[in-house]
Amino acid sequence: MLRHLRARNITFNERMVSDQGLYQLFLFDPNGVKVELNFANEEAIRHGIKAFGVSAATFERPATN
Repeated sequence: MLRHLRARNITFNERMVSDQGLYQLFLFDPNGVKVELNFANEEAIRHGIKAFGVSAATFERPATN
């Protein structure tokens, strides 16, 4: 999924929620609807993603001109 998003220059945020065992990706679809993708931490780590803490930053839709 990461390769797919990056190859298409799709902006996304990610976070690992260790206490819930989740690795999450957040992005917006072409209509501006926020999409949340959830994966098991173990799957993310198996693919070389290092565990990190939950970001306190909010995720907002990118501004359009």
